[in-house]
Amino acid sequence: MTGNGAAVLLAGLGGAAAWWAGYPAGAPIGLAAALLLLVAAAWRIGVTGPTRLTFTVDPGAVHRGDVVTAQLGVECTARWPGTVHATVAVLGDPRPATLPTAGPPVRLTRTANRRGHLESAVLQPRRIGPLWIAARRVTPPPPVHTTVLPRRWPFAAAAPSSPTDDDGEASARAGGPVFAGLREYAEGDDIRHIDWAASARAPTGPWIVRHRVLARVAAIRIVLDPTRPADPATPADPSDAAGGPGAADRFETAVDIAYSMAHATARGTGAPPTVVTVLDGRLAAPEGIAAIGDVLARVAPASTPGGLAAALRHAGRTRGATTVVVSAADPGGPLDAAVLFRVGRPERDARRHGRTLVVDVPDLPAVARAWAAVVAR
Repeated sequence: MTGNGAAVLLAGLGGAAAWWAGYPAGAPIGLAAALLLLVAAAWRIGVTGPTRLTFTVDPGAVHRGDVVTAQLGVECTARWPGTVHATVAVLGDPRPATLPTAGPPVRLTRTANRRGHLESAVLQPRRIGPLWIAARRVTPPPPVHTTVLPRRWPFAAAAPSSPTDDDGEASARAGGPVFAGLREYAEGDDIRHIDWAASARAPTGPWIVRHRVLARVAAIRIVLDPTRPADPATPADPSDAAGGPGAADRFETAVDIAYSMAHATARGTGAPPTVVTVLDGRLAAPEGIAAIGDVLARVAPASTPGGLAAALRHAGRTRGATTVVVSAADPGGPLDAAVLFRVGRPERDARRHGRTLVVDVPDLPAVARAWAAVVAR
């Protein structure tokens, strides 16, 4: 019985009690309630045959930001019509739904905003009779699982490998940063990279620094920093704007970046890409797009320190490979990596910190531009 049915029953009992106590006005109320309850009982008896729900969610695997479509249909052989009411949770987002037993299926669309292996289900379906007085439970269909992968951004393909770079530096053969040209000094650049001869030719102009980029390499190891970022973003130095996107948003962007870089690496070098990170407290180094997508769909920021150091040690075991770190936190001191992308910071030119090129980027489009300038040359 529904809430309406309980209210009708109570009204009928009250009317009957009033009539019994000598109030004639209670008789019509009791009779009307009895009539409604008889209609509900007849509907319950007349509903013969099973009511079967069908539930699908397509596609089964999407990227974050894509749209999925859920379809809920009813197969019913009962003689009397009715409606089915249920709560439909698509990708974990529950919303009420109503559909007639003899009508077309109901389509629901949702945007996949969360990564992971998400479940969609029909909760507490009921077939409701006339005036919402009577109801019958309906067996829910089995839940459907959808894999939501990180967002994929169109990064330029990584440069193919070559034995040495155009300038012939030894660091090119090892996959390290190499000289790419001159540019104006920007706040935060290492003063050791100032080209004094070029700066002297323009005594009234800005200082000139040597701009370095990543050499062409045979393999790229992408390291996703598993450290939970602070909230809000801590400025890298006084020249950075205060604040920034929240910690959760910055980590999601970092995961999207690592996934997009893996696709770009696979297209460019031809070698299976590898992403090193920490999953469920254990080091994970999936190789290949499918394995990387499975791990990055489930990775979460870790609150315990040491994950980045362990990932860098593992990535450094591959001789001749270049390590690219993507971090939503502030790793701090020098890293054993060729490039460090710091996510959630105002965009600026790459600068060198020790042997590492440090690139500050606020979002995916900025990373794509920096990737094209520093790696995919």
